[in-house]
Amino acid sequence: DLVAHSPDILAAFLQHPSKEDTFTNSVCKLVHEQYIADIRKISSEHAGWHFGASSATTKQLEDFSIEEMAWEMETSAPALWNLLGGLL
Repeated sequence: DLVAHSPDILAAFLQHPSKEDTFTNSVCKLVHEQYIADIRKISSEHAGWHFGASSATTKQLEDFSIEEMAWEMETSAPALWNLLGGLL
C-alpha cells in the first residue's frame, strides 16, 4: 500500500542522489502551497475571527478568547500549527 509506506518511499527519493534537488524542491513547493492555503483559511472572514478595530464592540472584545482561537487554529490547520510551534 503506497499510503502506508509513503514515509519509506519519500525517504528513498530524498536519498537518491540524481533526484535529490528536484524532489526536495517539489516537496518544498507543495508544503509552501499547503501553508498558504491554511493561512488563507484561518484568516478568512468565514473563519469568524475578523472584526474592525474602530467598530469593535465591548462584547466582541470581552468574548474574544486567545485559547479558543489557538484551539481552532490547531484543529483546522495542524501543519501550520506545528510549524509555528517549531519556530517558537
